[in-house]
Amino acid sequence: MNMALNALYALQQLDSSIALTLKHYQALDPGSAEESAVESSCTMLERLKREAQTTQGDLLDAELELATVEKKKKDDEARLYGGRITVPKEMTATEEEITALGRRREALDEKILVLMDQLETRQKDVRDAEKIFKDAEKALIAAQAEFKKSSRALKLRTKQLQAERDAHAMTTDPTLLKKYEAIRKPRSGVGIASIDDGICGACRMALPTIIINQVSDTELVLTCGNCGRMLCVLP
Repeated sequence: MNMALNALYALQQLDSSIALTLKHYQALDPGSAEESAVESSCTMLERLKREAQTTQGDLLDAELELATVEKKKKDDEARLYGGRITVPKEMTATEEEITALGRRREALDEKILVLMDQLETRQKDVRDAEKIFKDAEKALIAAQAEFKKSSRALKLRTKQLQAERDAHAMTTDPTLLKKYEAIRKPRSGVGIASIDDGICGACRMALPTIIINQVSDTELVLTCGNCGRMLCVLP
């Protein structure tokens, strides 16, 4: 059994832990879905606000027009029934205008009622959308806080593992370390594997008995014929 290989395997465990920690860090979600929800709810809220403002403006215009129509109708009625109009043709024209103004007032009354209902509905929609937007903002803040917390923890863990790895590498046989680095780079970061019940711990392929015996009983540095990684036997 080559004890230097066992020390190298311990280094491999540290490298694997570092790689896994970095993988977890890269997989952290900074709140992408929550940010998207904030953006979409904000867009919806702004649209509903514009619609409510437009309806409110239409209602104000209708109310102003109604006031104008009512004043015009009242003035015409005062002129007609106050004796200020004596010419028959003018009296007929004024009566027709009063009738038209009455119809316009009825139309405006109906329009105002419809607009008031629309405004009430749209103002409620705005209030509902504001709640959705605020809830989305809260969810985003919580997601970002969790991301920062997890990010700090994983960065600290990586730093600790790297320091431990560097210290361990200094005590590892330089020749073996160089070979290990050359092997692991093109092989998903794994340069050495333990033999587990006659199987390579990396590629899970069965190993020849002669290889197993040589790794167990000698100082030879042998590799798996299938994946090319160095082999060791754990004590």
